[in-house]
Amino acid sequence: MMRFRARTFMELERKAMKRKFEEKQKQEHEDFLKKQADERKINQLDETLDRKPIYELKTTQKDTRKGKQEKIDPDLKRKENDELMKKQAEDMTQFRRKQEDEKKRVKQDLLNKKQVEELKRKQEG
Repeated sequence: MMRFRARTFMELERKAMKRKFEEKQKQEHEDFLKKQADERKINQLDETLDRKPIYELKTTQKDTRKGKQEKIDPDLKRKENDELMKKQAEDMTQFRRKQEDEKKRVKQDLLNKKQVEELKRKQEG
């Protein structure tokens, strides 16, 4: 009877140790995968940071006849972009103002129509 209990106890202990070992391996594997994913993200960020900005990529033009690259001043390109952005912002504000004015005019027209209808009812009634 004692042997049977000892044997089952040892088997249970082995199973428990095996389960713990498998859980530990699984956790280590998950940690490894997380670490790899983090490294990939960091590498992608590094690559995107290493790239040149778009405006700098467009500043070099190749002259095919001479085989030389002509460098355009990046400050000039930035100024042009800033001016373009300002113009677009002004256009958007003007467009919004026009829309708001149109909404106000339509509301006023509706109010005027309602007032006219109420006056007609009062005069008829």
